[in-house]
Amino acid sequence: MTPSFHPYNRCRRNVPPLTPLLAALCLLTWCCASLVPAREPDEPGLRTIRAARAGQAPEIDGLLDDACWQDADWQGDFIQLKPSPGEPARARTRVAVACDDTHLYVAFRCFNPPENQVNSKINRRDGNMDTDNAVTLYLDSFHTRRDCYYFSTNSLGTQVDGRIGEDGGANDKNWDCTWQVKSREDSLGWTAEMAIPVNEIRFPEGEGHTWGINFRRNYPVFFETSFWTERDAAWRISRSGDLVGLGGFRKKFSAALYPYIVSLNSNTPSSGRKTVYSSGGTEVISGADLKFDLGATVNGNLTYNPDFATVEADLEVINLTRYETFYPEKRLYFLEGAELFSTRFNVFHSRRIGDIDLGLKTNGRLGDFNFAALSAHERAAGGRQSSLTSVFRLQKDVLGKSNIGLSAVDRSWDGEYNRVYSTDATINFGRGYRVETQYAGSFASGGEFESAYFAQLSRDVQLYNYHFTYTNIDPGFRENVNPVGFIQDDDRRMLDFGGGHEQWIRRYGIDKINSNINGNVFWSHSGALRNVEAGGWVGVT
Repeated sequence: MTPSFHPYNRCRRNVPPLTPLLAALCLLTWCCASLVPAREPDEPGLRTIRAARAGQAPEIDGLLDDACWQDADWQGDFIQLKPSPGEPARARTRVAVACDDTHLYVAFRCFNPPENQVNSKINRRDGNMDTDNAVTLYLDSFHTRRDCYYFSTNSLGTQVDGRIGEDGGANDKNWDCTWQVKSREDSLGWTAEMAIPVNEIRFPEGEGHTWGINFRRNYPVFFETSFWTERDAAWRISRSGDLVGLGGFRKKFSAALYPYIVSLNSNTPSSGRKTVYSSGGTEVISGADLKFDLGATVNGNLTYNPDFATVEADLEVINLTRYETFYPEKRLYFLEGAELFSTRFNVFHSRRIGDIDLGLKTNGRLGDFNFAALSAHERAAGGRQSSLTSVFRLQKDVLGKSNIGLSAVDRSWDGEYNRVYSTDATINFGRGYRVETQYAGSFASGGEFESAYFAQLSRDVQLYNYHFTYTNIDPGFRENVNPVGFIQDDDRRMLDFGGGHEQWIRRYGIDKINSNINGNVFWSHSGALRNVEAGGWVGVT
């Protein structure tokens, strides 16, 4: 019997779990990867800053009067990204870094031009600081020149944090950690102090490691964005400097248990959830989360009967199209570490998993490999059969700032299954040029093998961007994938292009002119034209 989450029911011939074509492609991809060095010989960063050793931890008060800052390697000379790329920043900024055995400390001295004093406005955690008087620290702890953590604040001490991947191609704003910051405004502008516990991030253990680092300053009056190490795009992690002088940070095994117990008094049962006590209208429900760190680079989470009742409800959407509405994941258990599962073809969408009674996940980095694995048992409820969903993702660094990846997803129930395998590559050539590809194969019990692939050439720098994409999706691909992933449409061969340009004028009452053009055409595998679309716009600020 096909469970209720399966949106279609076509009877097709049975196929083996992994077809020879897909197996050959995966084998070829990873054999080639074994011949490619994980990275090019390390090139020195464009600039270098040394972390001062803090004999005593600074007090995070924004005053910058602690002993470690007196001997620190203070640096400035920020370079504009916009509006005048390559020119010295008009709003001056100076930075310094210190460390001890447990924390990384960063100090900012931000000068506001006397004739254009402006203070910050954003006071909400993880708010948008792109147009605020703010600073950002970019921290590439593995020196990959591709991935990093970022920490932002403004003169109000507001906190923003997240992770960037794929040399700016991915931005995980859901990532959060516990860190301190304090800012103070004064007659010159403002100052800020950050304290980041190293056990909140992943890092290589041992002595003498160099981390990638960069700093950013926004000054909205001048529409100015500037960097300590010059960049050609705001999220270009490969354009970073080096942080040296760090001690040998270490992280040991640690674990934390978070149990809960809830008592309910209701006339209706609790949606089939496991209870430890039930009598009349009274139910007692309990569960627990066990979070653990296996050293500095690997962590995990084991959950039993998790409580998703406090998760924010989805917004109501009126959908008048033929396509399924996409609802983002909001459950914290599935959000943490989910960025590695993200690919162009969304072969794993955790919202397909309902309430679970047991789950295990782990993610981390070992050598040149990033990995993530998740397995969750969904209980039977509301006409849905119980099922087990497992997903594994492996990503290997190649050519310094590029990577190849492999994904496997399986959902099984009562002797039946849906399975998807995928391989992908992102090759960064520098100067904003990038090639991305992905090939995915899918099958269901009693069904045929269906596949999809795409290839994209793009360039993205601050003042302009463009891309050209070809995509092919087999007619039955959506049916096979959607029990575990999210594919809006299939049966298409598609050509897609787009581009944008930003021109700074700053005369005649005009600051800048933005323009954009895009086009899309796709047809079915039978040759029938399904869609032609072209458009563009021009904006004047």
